[in-house]
Amino acid sequence: MPRLMLATSADYPDLAPADKLYRSALERRGAEVGTGVWTDERAGFHDADLVVIRSTWDYHRDLDAYRAWLDSLEQAGTAVANPVPLVRWNLEKTYLDELAAAGIPVPEQHVLSCDLEAARQILSQAVWKQAVAKPGVGASGHGVELVTEATLDTVWNDLAAAVSPHKLVLQEYVPEIRTEGQTSYVFLGGRFAHAVRHRPRSGEFRINSKFGPQLEVISPPPGDIEDAARVIEALPASPLYARIDMVRRAGRQLLLEAEVNEPGLLFQHVPASADIFAVETLAWLDRIRVAGT
Repeated sequence: MPRLMLATSADYPDLAPADKLYRSALERRGAEVGTGVWTDERAGFHDADLVVIRSTWDYHRDLDAYRAWLDSLEQAGTAVANPVPLVRWNLEKTYLDELAAAGIPVPEQHVLSCDLEAARQILSQAVWKQAVAKPGVGASGHGVELVTEATLDTVWNDLAAAVSPHKLVLQEYVPEIRTEGQTSYVFLGGRFAHAVRHRPRSGEFRINSKFGPQLEVISPPPGDIEDAARVIEALPASPLYARIDMVRRAGRQLLLEAEVNEPGLLFQHVPASADIFAVETLAWLDRIRVAGT
């Protein structure tokens, strides 16, 4: 009987509704499934056959400790999904620059020190006049603000407090997020599983769950799925799970986020995908075991 540990966080010690479906699907297939807060040294992660990173949604508060936890799993030879090198690569939003260099369309962005004058200069010189300002390391919409050169001063103190001690990201604002919405493409075992469109509530541009967006399961056209699949192919390693967040602008899709650390996988909207994830997880573990023999 394989033993799996699903990693959570002190802020979210219980499994999210989507991950409860996943746990049940694993247990129906004979797996022993435990949960543990990633900061808890007594959680027993090193004793698991596989650690699956799920709701570690406070990692940005102590990035060094999170990296050390990942390192400890890697050094102990513990199997982790997603693979530790891929997760490590995904922790800072500079990964978008690497994907852009690989030919993936992304909004223009600048990553800089948390310096008001430098931020002012970028906004004054940019063709786009609105920017999404956010921490270079962040989760769940933490510290995300919509700014212009004129409004930057009014939000700076709160923004700087949210960003510290990380870099600041100024990303071109894509207004279509309010009209078209963002589409999240979920891939499991390297294959497309489902897509959910998020539309922000009136007057809002953020679509994280705490901002109350409208969610709709959709069936994207093949070309849109291919756009998201190209992002998967451009990643530095193959993920067990990924959520690719995109928005359409001027007839093409732009990548907003490629989440392979701790993304919500939205199974509560497509419960059948929790079963797919369970099957792919156990197959992933079997391949690891075969490779290790």
